[in-house]
Amino acid sequence: MKKILNITKNLVSAGVFLSFFVTTSLVMMASGAEAQTKKEDRKYANVKTKRVKPLPAKLNKDFGKMAKCMEQEPADTNCVLEYLNKWKAKGDSVPAHARVKIHNYFGYIYSTLGDYPKAIIAYEDLLATPEVDRPSEDAALMTLSQLYLQKGLFTKTIKYMKRWISHQDEPTITSMMIVAKAYFSIANDSEDNRVRTKNFKLALPYFMDSIALAKAKGKPAVEARHSLLRVIYYELKDYNKVKSTLKYLVTNWPKKAYFMELANANYVLSGKNNISKSQVSLLEKQQMLYFEMAYIQGMLKTQGDYTTMAQLYQYHGTPSSASKLLKKAIQDKKIDSVQKNYESLAQSYIAGGDYKKALRSLKKAADLAKTSKLYARYAYICYQVYDYKCSADYFKRALDKKDLSKKRLSSIYMSKGISEVNLRRYKTAKLSFKSAMDVNKKSRKIAKSWLKRADYEALRYEEVKKYLHKK
Repeated sequence: MKKILNITKNLVSAGVFLSFFVTTSLVMMASGAEAQTKKEDRKYANVKTKRVKPLPAKLNKDFGKMAKCMEQEPADTNCVLEYLNKWKAKGDSVPAHARVKIHNYFGYIYSTLGDYPKAIIAYEDLLATPEVDRPSEDAALMTLSQLYLQKGLFTKTIKYMKRWISHQDEPTITSMMIVAKAYFSIANDSEDNRVRTKNFKLALPYFMDSIALAKAKGKPAVEARHSLLRVIYYELKDYNKVKSTLKYLVTNWPKKAYFMELANANYVLSGKNNISKSQVSLLEKQQMLYFEMAYIQGMLKTQGDYTTMAQLYQYHGTPSSASKLLKKAIQDKKIDSVQKNYESLAQSYIAGGDYKKALRSLKKAADLAKTSKLYARYAYICYQVYDYKCSADYFKRALDKKDLSKKRLSSIYMSKGISEVNLRRYKTAKLSFKSAMDVNKKSRKIAKSWLKRADYEALRYEEVKKYLHKK
């Protein structure tokens, strides 16, 4: 069976990733009054501490003025930047621990203004400052990793987030996802298959760990994480994992795309060489099952959806289901009333042995297409239901198109002649048989036998007429 579903290579765009991972807050303000929770206090309990050095009195005073600038409506960031630039200009004459606060405040202000390049410079300067305290360092690392993520500098995102993680007792869900997303993006942006495979593999454990951590903490499952995970499995061609991930997705977030992909995953797995016939049969049935589940839930929208579902019904030996689906889809205008769809509907009826219904659909297809192929096909069905007038008429229409091969032409002349014999049109029948002999020498033997039969039937018919007339 030819491949029914087509899954595009890039299932998720980079824009979706950014909206998922970018957080809403950007680090503490630089006044030194950052709030520390009990958990944060415990986090740094084992870090070697130093006596907190006081800020220079004049800087402390200016920080107070900056705070008032920020309290205005709207906040006067120009005022704050003026004070900060004044202190920055003093260079190394300002104590290192004070420069940390200045750089941190610069980063916060530029982030607030959306000037991320300058914010990045400020936080990089903070990290380069001697004697940077661990809380300030970690805050800068977290913010820098997010800013680089926004800018698409994924290698630096990974560098800073891994450094942040190394300082923690345990990573957070967000930190794991940022690293995972960065590796994913490197892979997704590359056209080199080796680079893609390498970075998808690097992303995988971070996705898995973030999902496991969320579960351990009792957090609700997040669709985006599992959705991205199934993309990685697709890229690594691990279709068993694709299937299990998609089953989780359709259970928790039933969407058409997931049902379609799950059907396709079963199709791909059924084509593997190392499985038994019974496994192939099971996988093919599961392919139809998930497609049908989408259909039952009203998820089929396109003409391709409906025709694919009909093909699956046909393939799995349920043509009556295929014909019901196609008939309703045409009636409800889900699919167009065109030759191709009427022909598919007729084929479903034929497969189910309902030739009368097949005739109606095939006639519509033939009259729309006006091709010798469909005229002849319709004529053959007419013949099968003993409607010889119809078959003779449509065989003639097929012949009138004058585009048939010699072999096909001979066959249709023969079929037309047989229909005409049954209609007692013996003269035209004999002409049809002679035409069949003329176009294809291989038809001569059977055509001659039908010529004899036509003569016999004509003679017999005349004798019966005479007998009835005398009587």
